[in-house]
Amino acid sequence: MAQSKRNRFIDRFIESLRAIEGAYSLVSLTNKKLIGARDPLGIRPLVLCELDGLPRFSRRKTCALDIIGAKYVRDVNPG
Repeated sequence: MAQSKRNRFIDRFIESLRAIEGAYSLVSLTNKKLIGARDPLGIRPLVLCELDGLPRFSRRKTCALDIIGAKYVRDVNPG
């Protein structure tokens, strides 16, 4: 990200993700955004959920969400 010539943070972030090889699920937090990303092949899971009206991410769908009382929203799409 530090070497990117793009102006917007999200554009630098996406450019950096395209350079990564391998399987990953990634969550990043800025002052204004919570960003979740998965590898292009979707090998690593990532789930968007809601707890106390706020978005959260989890690597597991059912057991982790049930334990903390979070509501499943959707799977994060690959790429």
